Amino acid sequence: MKKITMVMMALLLASGSAWATDNIAVFGSYWNTKDLDWGGGGGLKLGIPLGSPDRTPVALEFRGTYYRDLSKGRFDDQAGFNLKIRDIPVEAGLRLDLAPRAPLNLYLGAGGSYHFLDSNVGNLSNEVGYYGLIGLEVGHAKSTNFFAEGMYRKIKGTVEDVPNAFEVSGKAALQLKGFAANAGLAWRF
Repeated sequence: MKKITMVMMALLLASGSAWATDNIAVFGSYWNTKDLDWGGGGGLKLGIPLGSPDRTPVALEFRGTYYRDLSKGRFDDQAGFNLKIRDIPVEAGLRLDLAPRAPLNLYLGAGGSYHFLDSNVGNLSNEVGYYGLIGLEVGHAKSTNFFAEGMYRKIKGTVEDVPNAFEVSGKAALQLKGFAANAGLAWRF
């Protein structure tokens, strides 16, 4: 699954130039979910302006993040086993730049996500979710910029076939909603 996601991201980035890419970015990420403890990861994002990059502040944005280990939380206390979740959210949404060519650019974004989920206990299906974000980009147009953003994600999942000592049904509901913070470098064209 990890290889398929990486190939999809590579194809997306490679085809970006054919779509008049506005920016490409790499970032580190922190995510604190409701039912699990925080997790760290990294990702890529690609912005494609809707219209002329010099005239429109709206862009279509694709992003992918890899969280290797979202673990613990309420399951350690109640169940006596260590639940570890790997999540690879692949997201698409719209981004609105409030000052697209200024040295300080505040932006807003929102979109949908598809989460490739895996668990070390039981079975966990991939899920659909959504996100909203606010960010700040520092730098000049058509150069390397630093950015930081706050993000809220919401998805639900169900871990099936968990040990019967946890729940009679063998299922555990999982809330992965929570706040995330991303920071990294963006190359604007």
